[in-house]
Amino acid sequence: MSVIRRKVIVIGGGAAGIAAAIEAAKNADVTVLEHMETPLKKILITGNGRCNFTNSDVSAAHYHGDVNVIESVLSSFSVDDCLDLMRECHVEPLEVHYRYNDCGYFYPSSNRADTVRNGMLSRLSELGGKILCGVNVQAVSMGQEGIRISSDKGDFAADRLIFACGSNAAPETGSDSSIYPVLKKLDVAFHTFLPALCGIKVSDGLSGALTGMRCTASVTLIDQTEEKEYSAEPGEVQFGNGYVSGIPVMQLSRYVSIGRKKEHRMILRIVPSAWENVRKDAKVFPASLELLCTGTRGFSHAQCCLGGVDADELVPETLCWKRNENIYFCGEMIDVDGDCGGFNLHFAFGSGKLAGRKATT
Repeated sequence: MSVIRRKVIVIGGGAAGIAAAIEAAKNADVTVLEHMETPLKKILITGNGRCNFTNSDVSAAHYHGDVNVIESVLSSFSVDDCLDLMRECHVEPLEVHYRYNDCGYFYPSSNRADTVRNGMLSRLSELGGKILCGVNVQAVSMGQEGIRISSDKGDFAADRLIFACGSNAAPETGSDSSIYPVLKKLDVAFHTFLPALCGIKVSDGLSGALTGMRCTASVTLIDQTEEKEYSAEPGEVQFGNGYVSGIPVMQLSRYVSIGRKKEHRMILRIVPSAWENVRKDAKVFPASLELLCTGTRGFSHAQCCLGGVDADELVPETLCWKRNENIYFCGEMIDVDGDCGGFNLHFAFGSGKLAGRKATT
């Protein structure tokens, strides 16, 4: 079987991978290898199916991880740059303001995530980039012909390789860590993924009484073991059967993941300012609650993860691997996670474009 050669190979057809391919295709021949049956599956569920792709308040303060990598990506990809990328992909941005904060959330004007998906795929096709789906990469090695990528559908060779394989969040969309045995063989250092931006499981006597109820509240997470407190901006809190959700709670879930891994005792303090959407049979309206955290709702409910490729492995200005300047990483693969509100997609697009540009210049 003949080897398919390309100037650039991108492994992963998610938001970061397609952004990287679009940028690289402006200067080189590019092929994306995607192991699912279709690319950009995860983007279809972002923003409740509307795709909140950036935020007017993008800054390093909304991210967790290596500050050099974060600032390198954000300095090369501003909010205006993200809006330009969307317009390049035939997507007209729409800014939406919510009552809980002053910043703007950007969506496609169609309010449909498939508009972003279809636009990005259309733009890549216009530039001559190719996508091969159903390809499971099994090994990556270096040889005389450059970088060799072995898969169940044959071998590929490339001058430059971009890893854009996602994390463990929403594994049904393809972010399932299937690439990590390959990274282990390459001896790439990475941190174990933990769920972030998801609901928090709690143990208390009010779960049944509060299930289905919502309130506007301030939320604080108390790590009693380390005597630390983490606060989120006030917002809507939603009560499920044995768990609590809503943006303020989701913002704190990363710290529950970290604390529970260390077997810390953690308490979620919720102070409602108003109850809303109350069930007709509701009889309990607590003035405040302190709930014992037992964990998070896990990867299947997570919007992103903390963990991934150690930032010390990368050159921040290019996102190339320090041990091989022809290999790059971007998106959720990197140990950087953002707050809820479009920040993670912004980082995915920005890091993808940075890797795609540097891989072809």
